[in-house]
Amino acid sequence: MRKTDARILDGFNQDIVPLIMEKYRFSEDESFRKFIFSNTYQLLLDEETGAWHFSAYALFDIWENEFITGDLTNSLYIRGAEL
Repeated sequence: MRKTDARILDGFNQDIVPLIMEKYRFSEDESFRKFIFSNTYQLLLDEETGAWHFSAYALFDIWENEFITGDLTNSLYIRGAEL
């Protein structure tokens, strides 16, 4: 597995953590932990998945589907290829 560049990851952290904070009213630390310990983040870490090509809003949608349902593949951004 080749890891996605740290600068790219940092940019997503800066974009997605505030979205989590705003919608779910978690603290910054809790929002950050929920994001980086998610399967969505693991997908983003692996450069070969190409997940870093998604927008921050698309990745937030993927994370939110994982958070709510426990399965990131419930996101239309992941399932889109199947439809």
